[in-house]
Amino acid sequence: MSERRTRKELIDKQLFRAGWIRNYIKEEVNTVRSNFAEKDYVPSEGRGDNSGRFVDYLLLAEDNSPIAFIEAKSIPSRKTTEGRKREPISTILGANQTYSRATVQERTLHIF
Repeated sequence: MSERRTRKELIDKQLFRAGWIRNYIKEEVNTVRSNFAEKDYVPSEGRGDNSGRFVDYLLLAEDNSPIAFIEAKSIPSRKTTEGRKREPISTILGANQTYSRATVQERTLHIF
């Protein structure tokens, strides 16, 4: 499953099922140009934007404080077992590492 399908078929559906309101979900946020302390979040300028690093989803509290980042990944088919290793988003953002776990079972994303 591609990253795009993972977002559309798994993450988006689960966020809305969990009661998240669109106003508190920012997508494709530039983590270099955004000012998290000031709650100023800069979106990607689209395809080819190489002005920084991006987080797929930024979940916000009612006061617009960031409370979670979600990074969508493609789900390798059974034929493909290799995956790219990426730097943790907490390292990219210079944040403390808080671990969460997500598993995919029968096309359902479970967020713990």
